[in-house]
Amino acid sequence: MDHHHLWTALLETGKLSAVALFCVGTASVFGWLLALYWAFQPNPPIEIARDVTTKRRLLRMATFSSALIQRIEQRAARRDGARR
Repeated sequence: MDHHHLWTALLETGKLSAVALFCVGTASVFGWLLALYWAFQPNPPIEIARDVTTKRRLLRMATFSSALIQRIEQRAARRDGARR
């Protein structure tokens, strides 16, 4: 490899490294801006975790109850059909 090819290879390597560093730097700035945006948001309610857990539990109980009622009705229909 002569000096011209070496110089060309070094320039290409430098360009690619610059692009990669620019991408990393841009992502870092964007991360800081997101953190700053989040920092100025109002605080969530203190009991938000408890509220979310309660709502999820109620939804699961309602879903289970609906499925149980449907299963009971299906079994009763099968039982009544078998008696005839």
